[in-house]
Amino acid sequence: KSFSEGMLYFKTKQYVSAVTSFENMLNDFPESSRAEEVRYLVVQAGYLYSINSIYDKREERLTDAYNKYNAFIRKYPQSKYSAKVKKIGLEIEKNLNEYKHGKGHQS
Repeated sequence: KSFSEGMLYFKTKQYVSAVTSFENMLNDFPESSRAEEVRYLVVQAGYLYSINSIYDKREERLTDAYNKYNAFIRKYPQSKYSAKVKKIGLEIEKNLNEYKHGKGHQS
């Protein structure tokens, strides 16, 4: 149920709710066969939420997304999602660098 809810939130771009649903699922079923996929979706949703945030919140949310990325890489160094997650990680780093150097665009 939590996975379906999370996917519904994700598909409707309600990224905070998606992350919450996915994290609840991981808390309730940490050894789920979908745990790796769900953690990948948490990284992706966290990133999408951060880049769509208001300017004043963007750095904080990018940092949170980067922490989710690092947690994934540590837990699943040989993941089938590694290439996708690493691409997200590079995008997060790029956005953080732009933000810190004043190039992040204000919305």
